[in-house]
Amino acid sequence: MEISDWINVILCILSFLLALISVITVVITLKQNHKMIENSTRPYIVITYERVIIPGGIARYIVVKNYGQTGAKIVSMSCAGDVTPEFQRRFCKISGAFLAPSQRLLYYWGDANPGTPEQVSFSYEYIAGKKVYKENIELTMVTGAASSRPNSKDAIKYALQDIAERLI
Repeated sequence: MEISDWINVILCILSFLLALISVITVVITLKQNHKMIENSTRPYIVITYERVIIPGGIARYIVVKNYGQTGAKIVSMSCAGDVTPEFQRRFCKISGAFLAPSQRLLYYWGDANPGTPEQVSFSYEYIAGKKVYKENIELTMVTGAASSRPNSKDAIKYALQDIAERLI
């Protein structure tokens, strides 16, 4: 074999290696893009604790909200900790519910009682398409200071002020 034949063989091998590296890079990039798209469009169902200042006190709620871009069906829901049997019975009825994007469900937790913080653990599972998501959240419900707003005819004014404070 002549030197030009050897050069052609080496160039063929190098071309094959470069093509193989290009194909591998494309496959890895496609997988990463698929993951990014899935994470940006998947549902994110989150349970939070909210305090609402009302004239004469504070009302407390457990909020279940879908922060994602697609809807999801809640498969199972359970809670444990400082939970009354009545709340648990009402709250667990959420199983089977469908939450659209930005949809939220409010569950009344009770009026504020000064004292020790209450601990509640939530375990839930939801499904979107064929993908199942499982979450565990532990919330500490802290009452905070009681409202100093008087109980008066200005309830709408105080409610709007509470809304404005939440938007800040």
